[in-house]
Amino acid sequence: PWGAMPAYNNPKVRQFFIDHAVQQQQEFNFDGLRFDFTEPIKGTGGKDGWDMMREMNRQLHFYNPNFHTSAEQFDYD
Repeated sequence: PWGAMPAYNNPKVRQFFIDHAVQQQQEFNFDGLRFDFTEPIKGTGGKDGWDMMREMNRQLHFYNPNFHTSAEQFDYD
């Protein structure tokens, strides 16, 4: 019901999402990002989606160790 799932198994797609997050941090001076409803990313996207989120978090914290990331996830996981 959420629409087409991005191809998280494609390195270019994963890097697009990571670069976008880092650009928001750098260009707009964001100090944090909130990810709404991550279940499709890690559930349907599987290991590739979850790995993308981990790499995004690593890169955001590389540029700003105090950067805050949070994700909405249901309490069953």
